[in-house]
Amino acid sequence: VRDGSQQTALLEHGAAWFSVAPRGDRPAFEVRAGDTIVRVIGTRFRVAREGERANVTVDHGVVEVRFRGRAQRVADGQSWSSDRPNEVTTAAPAIEPDIEIDPPKKKH
Repeated sequence: VRDGSQQTALLEHGAAWFSVAPRGDRPAFEVRAGDTIVRVIGTRFRVAREGERANVTVDHGVVEVRFRGRAQRVADGQSWSSDRPNEVTTAAPAIEPDIEIDPPKKKH
């Protein structure tokens, strides 16, 4: 989904890994999962949603999670959950991403 010049993914249910190339001067990439908004500039992370519950896990890089007016930074090897929105915890090891946003171009 494009919101003006910004790319946005809407996660209504389930989970997806995202691998986002560094955005440089381009607008941040956003994932919206209910009341949770995850903004990234360049990283690899997972967003999961079940009902109104959302979870964010960062494999590498840093994301900003906004939930009901509050922002929380989640970095390498950390997780965040809407169940405990003021806490950032250590994450379980990551698996390969399902979705790549702006993957690096292959050299011929």
